Amino acid sequence: MKCPACLSPKLVQRTRNLPYTYNGETTDIPKVSGQYCSACGESVLDATEAARVSAAMLEFNKQVDTAKGKAIATRHTSRKVTPELPELSDDMLARAVLKRGSDARQTRALKR
Repeated sequence: MKCPACLSPKLVQRTRNLPYTYNGETTDIPKVSGQYCSACGESVLDATEAARVSAAMLEFNKQVDTAKGKAIATRHTSRKVTPELPELSDDMLARAVLKRGSDARQTRALKR
């Protein structure tokens, strides 16, 4: 497997503490197992480890926000909220696709 960031073929399986910074505050997420690029330092995690790291990051964000006096929502959603788009003609869609270099999936999403 190649590194997704720099395309180096030098990924090494390791367990490390992963530094994380949010809103000017820094912490280490302990014992993060994954493949790490020896060229650029990018990490590639499996789904279980990525979920654990994400939960740790969200918890740290909550602690930082609370410490800084910011009220945050306790519920986190992964659903993307998209704004309501006006109806577009096929001609307008085709021009938008050509202008942005979009692919067919984006075109279908715009038509919905």
